[in-house]
Amino acid sequence: MCSDILEELKAGYPGLISNFKVSKEFQTSGTSFRGLVNLSTCNEGLHAMLLIGTRKTDDDEYFFLLQNWWEGRFFVEVSADYLYSSEATISFVEEDITEIPTAFACTNSPYSETATDVRERFE
Repeated sequence: MCSDILEELKAGYPGLISNFKVSKEFQTSGTSFRGLVNLSTCNEGLHAMLLIGTRKTDDDEYFFLLQNWWEGRFFVEVSADYLYSSEATISFVEEDITEIPTAFACTNSPYSETATDVRERFE
């Protein structure tokens, strides 16, 4: 599974990490996480980040570089075990996007959805 993710990234496809369960530790400390997510300290919301890189250690352990949008922690690294235990979903766009479908709402106003971080909801 990790090698498949690595191949997607090598092909130039960033991945969307969604439905990521956020533990209290993830919210408040550090930028590198390994082991397992402490599910007993997870809040009700879920989080999304962009998977932009990976590395494999000499001990065959995988780590993933995620782009986050929290002030002071724009990039975080998580081990494969940590990512798996977060119960997140990974989605890759494997085709060129040639046009924006007309069904999407559009605006000409500049805005940023990340100015105030609100947890993702998946229902």
